[in-house]
Amino acid sequence: VAELDCLSGVIEKKKQQLIELDALAQSIFYQMFGDPISNEKGWEVKKFEECYKLASGSGLSAKQIIDGDYPVYGGNGIVGYHQEYNLDGNNIIIGRVGALCGNVRNIEGKAFITDNAFILTKKIDNDNVFLLHLLRIHNLRKYAREAMQPVISNAGLKNIDIIIAPLTLQQQFADKIEAIEKQKELIKQSIKETETLFNARMDYYFN
Repeated sequence: VAELDCLSGVIEKKKQQLIELDALAQSIFYQMFGDPISNEKGWEVKKFEECYKLASGSGLSAKQIIDGDYPVYGGNGIVGYHQEYNLDGNNIIIGRVGALCGNVRNIEGKAFITDNAFILTKKIDNDNVFLLHLLRIHNLRKYAREAMQPVISNAGLKNIDIIIAPLTLQQQFADKIEAIEKQKELIKQSIKETETLFNARMDYYFN
């Protein structure tokens, strides 16, 4: 029990480190850009619809998914893997339907986006890392219509005020976040290794 408790404690501490690194990333954003909602630093402001265009993904039911290599994103994240893709590159998507609608993700590479999510097209120069954190701070979920299930729409987001920060500053922010993400990946790998060790010791003692 002492050995297993020790391993559990290590895993929990590493998970707490991930939480603290996420908080650090948000703290860096506020330090560099201020609160984007109150715009305390007095950046130029444009409306969401002036900066971005949203388009729904393609219809794809669970029964239509053919097991493949490409992640399928619905309104709440990955719902499976498919043989086809409808998006490639470095893109921002926003959950459109579901309990977690309004969640914002930066995805890289080939993926299939269903019509439960929006694909964002930029009309202005934005670094994707900056944009990801900016939209998360805006908490797009609060703009959802509460029907049978929560839904956000183009109309609901079009009048959000978006700060226009210098692209060079955005890129400096992205560099800092990249360093944090590298630390997070090392910690996640360490968690996996410790969990493997925990399971091995469980098997040793009890099986």
